[in-house]
Amino acid sequence: MPNRKTQHYGRNRIEILNSSSEYPKRFSSIEPLKMILPFIMAAIMPLFYSGCDSFPFPPASSRTPPNVPKQLDVSQGYLPTHIRIMGLTGFKHGEYGADTAALEVYIDMLDHFDCRIKAPGIFRLELYEYVPRSSNPRGKRIMIWDDIDLTDAGANNEFWRDFLRCYQFNLPIVNMPPSADPYILEATCITLEGKQLTTMFHLTGNQEP
Repeated sequence: MPNRKTQHYGRNRIEILNSSSEYPKRFSSIEPLKMILPFIMAAIMPLFYSGCDSFPFPPASSRTPPNVPKQLDVSQGYLPTHIRIMGLTGFKHGEYGADTAALEVYIDMLDHFDCRIKAPGIFRLELYEYVPRSSNPRGKRIMIWDDIDLTDAGANNEFWRDFLRCYQFNLPIVNMPPSADPYILEATCITLEGKQLTTMFHLTGNQEP
């Protein structure tokens, strides 16, 4: 047993251990920890180094191009979203006789990226008088043609002009209005998804394609 020296300070008694023989016994449990400590440090050190060199990626929403809706299915990005009447559109006088004419219409069908595409749909074309300085420039309706069904692949290909990447429609006009008057041509397309796409185009009676 180690030698102990007892000192009295008032009512308190303090025993002083004169020998270090008990220290190995008391701290013998530290020895296994000393053995595994290097392995623990070796395991966690790569985490600190990798954390210093890596940078967190921004969320997926911030990496989405501004023209693409969030959480959009890939195939839906190439469906028609709007239509546009081209500047080639115009009247062709005397196409079907002296008192007749035809309205030659060129229409672009575009996807979400504003690229011209070929897609099925039903087109409706209407010709109106032009009302200047009005929030609604459409005046009296002059002509409305039969709907053009392009949901059939054969009919769709018949009106498609691949070198222009657009659709061409030749619409007969029996009673041609005065050639100097301005008009509004309205085109509407109902897609297979049920969307209604509409556009308007300003032209005059003497405007030729």
